[in-house]
Amino acid sequence: MATNNTSGHIDVDEVKIDTLEISSHSSIPPTQPDDSDLIRELRTLAKNQPKLVRGKKYDVPGQKFQLTSWKMTEHMYTRSPCPFPTLARGLFTRWVPNPGREDEPEGTRGAGRDLIVVRGYDKFFNMNEWEALAVHTRPPYVLTLKSNGCIIFMSALSSTEIIVTSKHSLGEVVGSTTSHAEKGEEWLDKHLKQAGRTKAEFAKELFDRNITAVAELCDDSFEEHVLPYSKEMTGLHLHGLNERRGDFCTLPNDQVDSFARKWGFIPTATVVFDTLHEVQSFTSEVGETGKWRGEAVEGFVVRTIISDREPQLVQAYRGTRGERDTNKMELSTPPPYSPGSTFFFKINAAEKGQLDGFKLSSFILRRAETRAYVHWVEDQIRKNKESFEGFSTGHGIIAARERFFEWCKTTEGHEALEKENTEAPKHTGDAYTGPHKTVIMPVAIPGSGKTAVAIALKHLFGFGHTQSDDVKQKKTGPHFVKNVMDLLKKNDVVFADRNNHIKHLRDAVRHDLKERYGSKGHIIVLNWLFNHTPQRISDICAARILARGDNHQTLHPDDQDSHRGVISMFFGSFEDVESDEADDVIDMEYDETLDRSVKRAIEGLCPILNLDPPSEKQMEEACEVALAYEVKSTGKKPPAPKAPRYYAFVPNLPLENMIREKINSQGVPESVQKLWNIILENHRLPENPHVTLVHTKEKQEANLLWDHCTALRKAIPESQPSFRVTFDHLVWNANVMALSASNLEMHTDVDGEYGEIGKALIEDMPENIKGRLHLTIGTREDSINPFEAAGMVEGWRKGEDNGTQSISLDKCIIEGKIMGRYS
Repeated sequence: MATNNTSGHIDVDEVKIDTLEISSHSSIPPTQPDDSDLIRELRTLAKNQPKLVRGKKYDVPGQKFQLTSWKMTEHMYTRSPCPFPTLARGLFTRWVPNPGREDEPEGTRGAGRDLIVVRGYDKFFNMNEWEALAVHTRPPYVLTLKSNGCIIFMSALSSTEIIVTSKHSLGEVVGSTTSHAEKGEEWLDKHLKQAGRTKAEFAKELFDRNITAVAELCDDSFEEHVLPYSKEMTGLHLHGLNERRGDFCTLPNDQVDSFARKWGFIPTATVVFDTLHEVQSFTSEVGETGKWRGEAVEGFVVRTIISDREPQLVQAYRGTRGERDTNKMELSTPPPYSPGSTFFFKINAAEKGQLDGFKLSSFILRRAETRAYVHWVEDQIRKNKESFEGFSTGHGIIAARERFFEWCKTTEGHEALEKENTEAPKHTGDAYTGPHKTVIMPVAIPGSGKTAVAIALKHLFGFGHTQSDDVKQKKTGPHFVKNVMDLLKKNDVVFADRNNHIKHLRDAVRHDLKERYGSKGHIIVLNWLFNHTPQRISDICAARILARGDNHQTLHPDDQDSHRGVISMFFGSFEDVESDEADDVIDMEYDETLDRSVKRAIEGLCPILNLDPPSEKQMEEACEVALAYEVKSTGKKPPAPKAPRYYAFVPNLPLENMIREKINSQGVPESVQKLWNIILENHRLPENPHVTLVHTKEKQEANLLWDHCTALRKAIPESQPSFRVTFDHLVWNANVMALSASNLEMHTDVDGEYGEIGKALIEDMPENIKGRLHLTIGTREDSINPFEAAGMVEGWRKGEDNGTQSISLDKCIIEGKIMGRYS
């Protein structure tokens, strides 16, 4: 084996595989398609939206090239339209430069090509919707046994060399005795030896056919899962052969089965049906017994052919697929575990962390058997903690389950199960009553209907309710959080009514809640999902804003459709909710009526808060109250729409994540880390980050720029990105931190009259404005004017020695819009 690469790059895992020096030419199969456009899209997403896509580099020992593993944010696969150019899960690529152009950046057009080295399956879904399957699929329906392990990919680096990976990594993993990829390669060696074949022969077949072999690693001595495996069934269960291309093309099961037997792998059991009704009957029957062919099973994967019918129900699931009949869509069936054991699969991960005080979610604890099992485990830990020592490394889980089953047969176990079944559970998890304090936090954009939902919930349950729009102080954020905390003194549940669309806004509430109430403080997120196109959601929200007219504290419709620009701004700065931000999440929909939204919220909240569901009549009454709600009037007529106070470039930029990643890298001065911590701790990040172009006070000396901005705002829909800006440096002094901005340019998709206006705007921008372009990240304290960042950046560009420091950002190019701003 080659030795580890110790280059010190913090974002590159150490790897260890058998290799020889492989030339660029020898690594490209004759049938390999050029997927450079696909990988170029992934690179762009990874750069501009790192929360969506991450490309992680892996060194290949003995080689001069690296492989990139592409990982997409899991829950975003279900969005319609899907934000990713591929639905692949498990995708490793290699950049192959053309001779003489090795020093040019990866992805440069004409400088080389991208190769897909490892190709996993497309993301498939637990749809549980037979109607959708009937619409979008056609026979045959091939059901393969769902193996109970972890996925392993085997691909060729060349006609003689093999690489083995897990879903997103390869080789050694720092901190792990043996990685999944290493264990997979161990089993590959064993299977090939049993078949009397070599790695070189295996590599040649994979290379010549340009495929990735996909298997499940099932080895209880390495890592236990739901079901135990006998000695003869331990190893790599082959269940797929995928072509190495962007479009998802997986070979028929008969070829997979033949391949498995040829190379010594364990074949995956299969059954074929001609109708969906047969599939449903079969899975229902297996679900009742929990067994198939006398063995306990975890479930099945249905491989079927996508119909030619246009998408009607599940447009997001169609993915990027080729046009041949061999292209399958994979759908996970409801897992037919043995009776009473479904919860083991769900609680597996929680069990591993239970010894460390892992907090189980309300969803996991909703079943009586699960609660009985948790109580049993807790009791066993107190009595015999040593018996659970292997849980953290995936050992002893099956044995613990079997002990629990034996206990259930005893009088004590039977009584415990009866008690859990007969007693209605309080809140599953910690109850939200008495000393417990709960914040209901909507996460949405303006026009979602969140306030109407809040008013209805307040009417039904007496929740506390406070609106950010009612805050009159200049710095609304801290005052809003204070209002939430004040209401919690006399209410167990408070609806924190603002958009909460940026992580640091949510963090501010969570920080104060947890600081005051600790583990007794709970956050429930009402998460409005982007399940439609941005234009569709924008239209829905704009229509609501138009319908309510002046019945809002701040956002009113006008003849210039300024409210659409506000909606667009929130789209651009929106940051998705991460799993660790909330104790519970309830999904909401933008396109639902008020009564349906209220019902959806109630269905989620009642089991969590141990509330009695209201009647239909009570919900109707609550919706009527919400519709009749009027904001507090000041007695004054809303003023006529004003001209913007200034024009700004509003980037589509996850500001906090970007700065945190840069500041946490090696070699960063302590001074910037200290200032960054002060900005974070005092919640001083801007709610709406922007680059000011021209202020109304500058209209005289920069009249052309002002006029161009005005014309552009009227000409180009603010929902569409129209410009790009390069953020080149992070700049700071003792008081203020900013990103210096340069090279404002038109978006390539904007042309014609709009493009001419944009070009004129760039050409007519005065030099003094170009020299100060920046995005203010934050100031040390309230007394420091954020505008000081402009002078700091301007002086820094001139080379003035005034205590300013900087770090290069390696030309971070961000898309965005030019918008009129009013405050």
